[in-house]
Amino acid sequence: IQVTKNTDGLSVAGNVFDGRFVMSMSGEAGGNIGVMIDGAQLQAIPYLESQNVQGRLSFGAQLAKDSGGLSGSMSAQIVNGLYQQRPIDGLFQGQLIDNLLVIPTLRGRIEDSSLQLSGVLGLEPGEEGLLFSGDGGISAGTPLAAPLKMDLPSVRARFGFDGSITGGMEIVRENLKGFVRVNLGNEQPFIDARLENIPVAILLNHWPIIEGSNTHAWLNEHVQGGVVPSLNLSMDDINARPRGAFVFEKLAMNFLDKQLRLTVPSGAGALEGNSLRFQLDAGELNQFKLQESSFVLDGLYDDDQQGRIDANALGDVDGLKSLLTLPRIGALTRAEAEELNISSAVSFRTKLELPLIADLSFDDVALEVSGVGRNVIIPDGDGGAITSPGLTLGWKKDAPLTFKGPLNWQNVSFMIEGAWQDGRGINADLSCPRANSRQLFASLEIENGNDIIAADLACRINFNKPNNAPSKISGGVDFVEPRLGSLGAMFLGKRLPRRATFTIPEDANSWGLQLITDAEPISVEV
Repeated sequence: IQVTKNTDGLSVAGNVFDGRFVMSMSGEAGGNIGVMIDGAQLQAIPYLESQNVQGRLSFGAQLAKDSGGLSGSMSAQIVNGLYQQRPIDGLFQGQLIDNLLVIPTLRGRIEDSSLQLSGVLGLEPGEEGLLFSGDGGISAGTPLAAPLKMDLPSVRARFGFDGSITGGMEIVRENLKGFVRVNLGNEQPFIDARLENIPVAILLNHWPIIEGSNTHAWLNEHVQGGVVPSLNLSMDDINARPRGAFVFEKLAMNFLDKQLRLTVPSGAGALEGNSLRFQLDAGELNQFKLQESSFVLDGLYDDDQQGRIDANALGDVDGLKSLLTLPRIGALTRAEAEELNISSAVSFRTKLELPLIADLSFDDVALEVSGVGRNVIIPDGDGGAITSPGLTLGWKKDAPLTFKGPLNWQNVSFMIEGAWQDGRGINADLSCPRANSRQLFASLEIENGNDIIAADLACRINFNKPNNAPSKISGGVDFVEPRLGSLGAMFLGKRLPRRATFTIPEDANSWGLQLITDAEPISVEV
């Protein structure tokens, strides 16, 4: 350290924090003081050495004391700086007036993100830190896909002498508004943000590009529009993965090479860890209306993403056949869908899982459907129809499309359970727990059926229709407490029929029936 005294005052020069410093004090009234530090090492300065900061600091000040307090000018610059191994630089210029530091220029940059402020800095009560109030602008770069510039109309911050930083700033970009809070350098660090009126296009343009992740490319290809009225995000520190919640409006997405289109008028979502979740109150998936549904995007920070749609869907059979015949799903061929000649409203729960990478293969998609077909109509080929108030449906990958429920044919009630198996056609088992002979004769247009027999019926019938082949009906009917009429007694005498078995091929001109009685059986050719 070199000390020099002359008629103008006193100067002290030497080295501090590995840099050169000069301090001068004039002998004039008021006690002017000048301070200059050149090339000080940041990591050697107390309070900064524990913040993982490196670089060289230049600082200069000219101060004078008068009746109002200290006044003068100050400047500082960081050269070749690093913060947590990320390049930083900064420039500060200020005017000290009566103990308040007016800052016309404060610029800082970390990698390709920058902050510019102007305002007033003062010592807080208790002299434990500095309080700043002002405005400015911010530009956020890496890892964002494109730099995002925003105005800062209001900034409030506290810089503690212990190295802590706390405060908040208002951000504005066109209609986008928000507020960001920061609490760093103490025991409970956090960064959180509350944003309003964010166009989805901004999120798509600026979504972070992270090494090893296709998320930015996937979102830009599959998310087509919408608005986020509110978004809340938080992080434990500057390098943490954000988490938070949001609401959205008019969201539009596509899947399976744009074969599936999802539109949502409104909903809510959450970002947590490696997953992005959308909760839908209502929406549309192709021809289906969705209720109480969700879409989850897993693997945000991974090389490949996985999507899951879990939805309550309302539509009709044509829409369901369209879904099952999509090339990426392939449960039915177009020919099979046309052969499945059914009209019905459908309500079902669907679960769709699909990888979201570009080279997706058909076998990677898993779809599961379970629900109810309502007001089902199946033409019977003779100008009539088989109807059902509701059939339960179920289908999942590599399994048949199953159906179960009540049927009505020609006023005869049946219960059916069966399946449509890809490549093998329809196989169904029917029963008629509440049928009687009068209904059966009426359905077959047989007059005076009661003159033959009157009985309750219990039937077990199998219907089999292979793809591109004739159908076959076979089974048996039990007669419960039969009573023979005059015609029945004439043909059967005192023998009471107990059961009838039959086989009816679609392509045959005749079919056989065997009538089992309480004596010997009787064979009939029809």
